[in-house]
Order: sequence, then C-alpha cells, then structure tokens
Amino acid sequence: MKRVISVALSVILLFAAVSPAFAAEFNTDYPVIVLPGYSSSNLEMVHEDGTTEKIWGLDYEKILQEIKPYLAQFAASLVKLRFDDGKSLAALADPGIKETLEPLACNPDGTSKYTVRTMIPNTADGCRYSTIGEYYEMATYVNDVISEDQIFIFQCDFRLGVLENVAQLHDLILDVLADTGAEKVNLLSQSYGGQIAGTYLSVYKDVCADYINNAVLCVPAIGGAALAYDLFTGHTDVNEYSILEFAEQALFIDSDIHWLLASEPLDILDAFLKAVLPSVLDCIVNWQAMWDFIPLYGFDEVLALHGDKVSPELRNKTIAYHRDYMAKLTQNLQEVQRNGVNVSITCGTGTPSETGSQINSDGIIPACGASGATTAPFGKRFADGYTCIGETCADPSHDHLSPSMEVDASTCYLPENTWFVDGYYHGQETKDAYLMNLVRRQLFSAQPLRDVHESADFPQFHASSGYQMDLFASFNKAPEGYITGDTDAIVLTNLTDSPLIVYDIDARGFEPVFDAYSGLIIPAGKSAKVAFTGEIPSVSNTRAAVTISFVRLLGTATPIMTRTFDFTFKNGPAPTYDADHPYADVDFTIDPSSDHKETKLDRLLHALTLFFENLKRFITTVTELIGSIPRSIHEMG
Repeated sequence: MKRVISVALSVILLFAAVSPAFAAEFNTDYPVIVLPGYSSSNLEMVHEDGTTEKIWGLDYEKILQEIKPYLAQFAASLVKLRFDDGKSLAALADPGIKETLEPLACNPDGTSKYTVRTMIPNTADGCRYSTIGEYYEMATYVNDVISEDQIFIFQCDFRLGVLENVAQLHDLILDVLADTGAEKVNLLSQSYGGQIAGTYLSVYKDVCADYINNAVLCVPAIGGAALAYDLFTGHTDVNEYSILEFAEQALFIDSDIHWLLASEPLDILDAFLKAVLPSVLDCIVNWQAMWDFIPLYGFDEVLALHGDKVSPELRNKTIAYHRDYMAKLTQNLQEVQRNGVNVSITCGTGTPSETGSQINSDGIIPACGASGATTAPFGKRFADGYTCIGETCADPSHDHLSPSMEVDASTCYLPENTWFVDGYYHGQETKDAYLMNLVRRQLFSAQPLRDVHESADFPQFHASSGYQMDLFASFNKAPEGYITGDTDAIVLTNLTDSPLIVYDIDARGFEPVFDAYSGLIIPAGKSAKVAFTGEIPSVSNTRAAVTISFVRLLGTATPIMTRTFDFTFKNGPAPTYDADHPYADVDFTIDPSSDHKETKLDRLLHALTLFFENLKRFITTVTELIGSIPRSIHEMG
C-alpha cells in the first residue's frame, strides 16, 4: 500500500508540475488529431451477412481462458527447448498463431484477404475523443489543455501501406476542419503514428500549411523500426534486462526489477521467439506496413531474403515508398517548415533494440531513423576531437554533438527542431516533465520554440529526469551535459519522493576534488550543490563521465543505487580527430588493481554512519523539545 500511495503521489506531483508550464501562452484555437502507435486501433471483420466480428484488440480474459487447457503442454515444451530447438513449442503455438492472425491475412499484393475495417470510423463524429469510449494514453497528454470535444483519435488499419493511411488521414483532417470550423489542426503523433504524420507532411508538403498549424512527432518511425528488420532477418536476441528497464519507466517505478537480470539474463524469450518466428512471419509477410517499417539501412537485405514471397505489385509499392519518401525526408520536411508548418521531433537514445539490433535507439525505433542523426555503433562513441559532419546544418556555431558523443544531430532531417533524451524509452513522454512540457509547448504555445538553441530550459540533449531515474546531475555555469572553464560545482537533484543519501561521486575524464559530501542528504524534490576544485582540461569535444552513488531511504526494494551521466568538455581547442579510428568505448576503463570498490564500500558505510548520527541528534532534539513543553507551560502559568 505504501508503494501504491508513493507512486500515486509522484504521478500527481509530476502532472501538477507539468500542467501550469506555459499555460498562459497556450493557444487552443486548433483541434488536435492524435495518431497513436502501431496496432492501437481495434479492427473488425464484416461478414457476408453484414454481421461484424472483432478480430483485433486484446481481450485478456478471453485469452487467459483459451490458453488454460494448454498450460501444462506449454510448460513441458519450455523444458524441451534446449533439446529440440523449440520444435515442441512451435507445434503447440502454431495453431493459435494462425487462428489469431488468419482474419488479418493479406493477399500477396498487400490487399486485405477479408473485409476488414476499423471499429471506430475515421470521421470527426466517429473518432472524437469525448464520444469514442476508448482510453488512449496519448490523449492524456493534452486533454487537460484542450476540450475532449476538440481531440480526435486517428484510426488506421495497421496492416496496410503507409500511403493508404495517409490518404485516410487527409480525409479526416478535412472532416475535422469542416466539423469544428477551425482554420487548421495540430497533429500529435507517436511511433507508427509519427510515420504516418511525417509521410503526410511529405506527400502534402506544398499545401499542408493550409491545414496544419503545429506537428509534434514523438519517437516517430519515419525512418523505420528495428523491430521489422529483426523480425524479417531472424536476428532476434531479446534484451531482457532492457525490457525490464522499459517496464520500470512505463509503470512509474524505480530500478527495483532490472538488476535481477544483470548477471543472469534469461534466454527463454529468445528461444521462444526463434521457435514461433517462422509462423508469425508467414502470417504477416504480405502486410505492406511491415515492409514500409523496414529501415533504409536494412531494406535491400530484407528484399533479397523475402522479396520473392510477395507479389511484384507489393514489392514495387514498398520500393517506391522507401525511395520517394523515406529517403527524402530531409528535403521534404524542410520544405514543409519553409512553407509555414512548425514541425518538432523528439527522440530517445541510449538503449539497444529490445529485439536484437545493437543500434542506438529508444528500445524500438533507431535514433538514426527517428531523427536522421548520425549515431555511433551501440556501446561506442565518436572518438575525441570529433566534429559534426554538418551535412544538414553546416553552421559551425551550432553544436549538435551529444554530451555522450554518441549522436551527431547535424545530419538530422530537422537539426534545429529535433530534441534527444538519453534514457527515454519508446512512448514514455509522460514520465519526464521535460518531455511533457516540450510536447505541450510545441503543440499549443502561441510561440513554440523555433529551434533547439532558443531556450536553456529545453536543450537539444537531455538526460532523462523522470521520477524512476531517482537522481539528476548537471554542472553549474554550463549548459546541461557540458563542462566549461567556469564550472566549479555539480548540482544534484532528487527526483523521488524519498530522501537520498549521497555517498560517492566518481568522475572519469578529469580529476575534480569535491568538497565533503559523504552523508549528504538531499530531501525529496530538492537540489544540493557540491563544489569542487581542480583543473578542468583546456579542451573541447572530449568526454567525461560522473557516477553518483546514493542510498534511497524509502519506497524501493533496491536502496543502494548508482547513476552515470555523460558530459563533454567545452573549454578550448579540440584534439585532432583520427578518422582511421573513429570510435572509442563508451565505458571508461577502471584499473582492476585499484581500491575503487573498497573505497566506495567505505564511503557507503561512512555515509550511513553519518546519517544515523544525524538521525539520533534529530530525535534527541525533538525529544528535548517535547519534554520542554510542559515546563514552559508551567513557567507561563
């Protein structure tokens, strides 16, 4: 119960902090069309007699009842995984997979095998949020700013090609404008919805300013999804550790779970996927949306592997989509901007693909695809001295290199209008006040940010500061993520609703001497400044990292925690970049002969000792104060 109350309070506090920001500047004249992620629309089959049957939309109770008779066989098949390469499991799962996906089957040309439609019609009356009776999390981003009567949830048949859904979006926009009498609409999209929105802007780039005011694309799949590439190529290697981190962020809890898999990751999900993947692929190979999802970097490979399984018509349509839209996003979106539509993109970084690709992503969408940025291979960073390519933004005064030196945003589709958050998992905008404020400002503000340099509150690169991340750190007198010659302190912020005790600050890349901090207590929601002395290297474009070790006193099963932050020096000339050795390891090497671990343990024990001494003094003070009350009353009497 204590955990439930704690989480509920944190959610309330987060939204209380988010909602008022920029409220005075909000312009609610324009209705909002929300484009949710993949498979979010319920689908129904229309039978020949006119009756309908729901064929997509999870019914958990029904699923549970259907699988109960097979649980014993399923358990036995899992045991056999190591001996029969999943044959038993596949034999058990195949009928259920085919039964579930058969109503969604498409012909080799990508058209639907059966008569299928969205259960909610794509009309202003049909998909108005106040009347559809369905919950959509994305609508909660905005429904305390604008009336639910002015919010419309785009529905799509997620099997069909992106261009088919773009045509339906255009019809909905025209209907919403006619219904509401508004001059334009705002678009709020996420993931696959972002792919549809981005493609819509590209298709209608010459005239979309007549219909669209602001468009916000959150973690958009405009450049494809690693999931589709992994599925078609069979490169599945599920990252269970990262999946649990994802769950922690989605459920608004701290790092209680994922550490369980730090040393013993489960491989059961990989075995399960490899066993059932052929059946799944057979069922969805004709879905054009899955082909349109394939990133440019893997499209030719997938085409060579599976292109002969679909008709020339479907193959040619997806080739044309990749050639005319995905490959031309930069020129198309920049033309949209020039024509007067304010387009903003948010992107998550710092995580490999959940399904196998070792590529910098938000767990689902590669950062390079969502943004157009150039990224180092996952687990690597650009070597010291790296300077931005400048392919899209060539202005030398614009620094588009991330503090981790993993992302070069100078090649983005819109380098001045794309924001990156390290540790931002796919679709989790509500978990970070920075993101929520940014999304709302760009969607509703009468003066949305025109570029990433305009506001210090919204730097282009941000380390996630959601509740579940526990602690946030930045250096004073410098933009977030950087260290300048003026810097002389680190600022630590408690993101939780519980006191934190800091017991170690470990810097790598330079050697600051921090003031006494062991046992430093940071109250819930507060910040503390720790000064330091020592020379700051007179260089730029070289990386540093700082790991904060701390104890969380309440509301967690794992009270001893650490968090590492990336920083880049901006304090002099950059060293010469060696193009023959373009990458370096993300992690700094720690001398195994050092007493680092013992020192951290000593500091932890010292911090806890100081905490309990302070607690004892506090209790003694309170006891003495209470004891003095009767005496004071007697003296006053």
